[in-house]
Amino acid sequence: CYVPMPYKEKAAIVVESPDPSFTYQINYATFPADTEIASFSLTNNRADYEYFEDWQKEWNTANFQLTDKKTETYRHSRHRYYPDKNVLLYTNYGPGVITELEFMAESASDEILANAWLQVNVDGQKNPSILCPLGALFGSPVLDGSNFTSLPVGRDGTRMWFRFPIPFRDSIEMRIINGGTQILDMEYYIVTREGDIGDQLYFVARQESGATSAGQPFRAADIQGQGHFVGMSMGATGGENLEFLTGDDTIVVDGKSMDAQQGTGTDDFFNGGWFFSENPYDGPMAGGGYKSATAPTGFAAARGFVNDAIPFSESLTIDLEHGQDNNAPGMHYDTVVYWYQTSPEAPLKPTSAFDQVRELYAKRAR
Repeated sequence: CYVPMPYKEKAAIVVESPDPSFTYQINYATFPADTEIASFSLTNNRADYEYFEDWQKEWNTANFQLTDKKTETYRHSRHRYYPDKNVLLYTNYGPGVITELEFMAESASDEILANAWLQVNVDGQKNPSILCPLGALFGSPVLDGSNFTSLPVGRDGTRMWFRFPIPFRDSIEMRIINGGTQILDMEYYIVTREGDIGDQLYFVARQESGATSAGQPFRAADIQGQGHFVGMSMGATGGENLEFLTGDDTIVVDGKSMDAQQGTGTDDFFNGGWFFSENPYDGPMAGGGYKSATAPTGFAAARGFVNDAIPFSESLTIDLEHGQDNNAPGMHYDTVVYWYQTSPEAPLKPTSAFDQVRELYAKRAR
């Protein structure tokens, strides 16, 4: 449940359960004493009912794209992207916000979506805001054709969508880097809202990939600067069983151990508890399209932190245990972390996965 429950002075949550194995996780935020807050109530007033009626009408008519035809425009096209090419996909001049990307690959094979990368640069950035394989960016680092339909990212067959807003003040450029051996035949929609973006921050998506090591957690994110974390997709393969999912996630804000947030398991982090017992599954902010309970075990899932974004002033790190004591070495972890930051320049730390397209990216950079 991600319904915000504000309180002026105090809050108490009481659960009665005869089950001694009952576990829970509660996330909360505190604000300055003079913050104006209306305390939570389960009773809806007239304005609440009108809001939800309008909300329901909008969603019932949304169909596939969530485009607001009054304020947004979309570009629709289709191209073939040949192997060993770095090709311009889209360019626009600001100010404005990309509100939705929708890609439909004619062939969504593992090889194509793992080796075709999306590169996005805004406002003349030296380093791109987005530099990720298509499959991982859209929440499917491990592919088997299964679907999930969460709001931020998702997949329905060959159709994939991405709805984290990407603001730009002066310009935006998107490119496809095809580092594979197959042709990417892709149809796409790009939805844009033009106009002043105010104080919106810069969006960043970065991939981390590699093998787990005995006794050491996998570091999914190491972010320096100021901003807020809004989501992550992840795939894992190569396990002997699913016990690696008992590994907790640890989020450290601004390097202070007292601010460390430790979760209750990797599956819980993606809202898929009990080893993704209902996989494939989906919800408004989280979903998963893949789970293998027999060796080699693994999963793929994604979660958006929209109502519960995590702000940071100096830094943010995310570590993922593999097993309770980091005792599942040799697995392959693949994560994409999504965040917003105040600085227009995003760090670029090439990973082992990036090695396969490094030369193509460098050619474009020159």
